[in-house]
Amino acid sequence: MGTVSESASTARARSRLCSRTEIQFWAQVLTDAERTICCSHENESRIKCWIAARGLSGRYKVIATPVVPDSELIVVDERAIDAAMSEALHREQREAELRQAAARAARARHVFGAQLIAPRARNPHHRPLTHRLPPAIEGSELTEPAATIPTSPAEELAQRARDRHLRLGHPSSSSRLP
Repeated sequence: MGTVSESASTARARSRLCSRTEIQFWAQVLTDAERTICCSHENESRIKCWIAARGLSGRYKVIATPVVPDSELIVVDERAIDAAMSEALHREQREAELRQAAARAARARHVFGAQLIAPRARNPHHRPLTHRLPPAIEGSELTEPAATIPTSPAEELAQRARDRHLRLGHPSSSSRLP
């Protein structure tokens, strides 16, 4: 009877020791970007909570296995292989969803671009963002390109004088102006 109680207390002590070492071990493993975590049944919920507290629950799968020494905590079994396969399938599905989202965005850009080209064709109540210019009058500065854009006040005054002479019908006088 004494040996049974000793072995039970030894097992409890070992499980307590294993639980501490497992948590420390997973603190290191999670930084090494492992995907499938195999742990003891006793520590499965602790490790899941530990992972969830760090916002990593979607990235890691926790599998409960019998208590094993720290050197063999990562156990490759059928469940781990199934988890890896389902992760690969999930990754492919995610890539397909991203491709579909990119195609939807391209279609939306195309439709939006068409609205920019002809907004009234899509919405009769649409108001243009810019005001329309008055119809061009022949001989006005709107129909004739400006020779230069003035950069100083003196150049601006000279440009106004040239424009005034052009409007009054003295094109030859513009060549004599500075």
